[in-house]
Amino acid sequence: MVTTGLKTINMRSPCSYFVWLALLLLVPASLGAQATPPTGGDNSSASSSPCQINGVLSQVTFHVREFVENVNRFTATEVLERERLDNHGKLQEQAHSRSNYVAAIQEVKPGVYEVLEYRNGSQGLKSFDGNIEANLTPALALIFHPSHVEEFDMTCAGPAEWHGHSTWQVHFQQRMDRPATMSDFIIGESYFPILLKGSAWIDCVSYQILHLETDLLQPIPKIGLDVLHQSVDYGPVSFPQHDTALWLPLGAEVTAKFRGKRLLERHTYSEFQLFSIDTREKIGKPSDSSD
Repeated sequence: MVTTGLKTINMRSPCSYFVWLALLLLVPASLGAQATPPTGGDNSSASSSPCQINGVLSQVTFHVREFVENVNRFTATEVLERERLDNHGKLQEQAHSRSNYVAAIQEVKPGVYEVLEYRNGSQGLKSFDGNIEANLTPALALIFHPSHVEEFDMTCAGPAEWHGHSTWQVHFQQRMDRPATMSDFIIGESYFPILLKGSAWIDCVSYQILHLETDLLQPIPKIGLDVLHQSVDYGPVSFPQHDTALWLPLGAEVTAKFRGKRLLERHTYSEFQLFSIDTREKIGKPSDSSD
C-alpha cells in the first residue's frame, strides 16, 4: 500500500468498497502565543499547579517535532490482531499477523509531509471485504505538531493519573473554522474528511505524550461510519549500546462501526531496532526512564 498525502492507493485489491484510513497531510500553520510551561512533579505538586494550556503545548509540540525524527530511525516487529464483528457483537472473521514494520515521515515540500507504512513478512493477515482498515494510527500524536495544532480547540483539564504517572490531561476538538487536514476516509475516488475529538495524557515532568485517544466529532452518514475510536500508547525505548532512547509508539487499538458492522484492530510493537545503525540490536519490553 502506498500513501501519498491525502491519497491512498490500495496495491492489493481493486475492490472499490475497501475503506482506507489515510492520515496526516501536514500543512503550514503557526503555533500561536506560547507561555512558560507549568512545573511538573509528583502528585502533590501536580494537583496544586495550574494547568496553563499554552505552556503545556509549547513543550508538547517541541517533543512531537522530535517524534517525527524518531519515526524515521527505527524498525520494529508489529503484531496485528484484526476482528470483524456483526452488529450484535458476534465474531465474524479474525486474522493475526506478525510483520517487520517501518514507518517514514518525509517532508515533500516546506511544511508538507507524507507518511508511509511498510510491512514485510506478514503472515496470516487478510483484509475483510467491504469493511474498514486502519493505517498510521500511531502517527496520531501529530495532532500536536505545529502544522496541525491550530486545527483544534485545546483545553487542559488539569492533573490526572495514568498508570502511575502524573499527567496533564488535555482535551481537544476539531475547529469548524479551520480545514480538517489530519485524516480522511477514501472510498474509490471520493474523500471524506474526519473531524476528531479526544484527549491526551501528557507526562508532567517530561511533557511527552503517554496516551492519546480520539473519537469522531460527528458520524459520517454518507458512508455509514458511526464510530471510530483510536487509542495509542507511547513510551521511551532504550538502545543501551548507543546510549540513546527514542519516544515511540508501543501499541494502538482501533474500533470502528461501519455499515452496521464493527472492526477491532490491535497493534503491538516490540523488538525495536535503530534503523541503519544496528540491525542486530533488539530489546524486549521498553523501559521507562521516569521510573
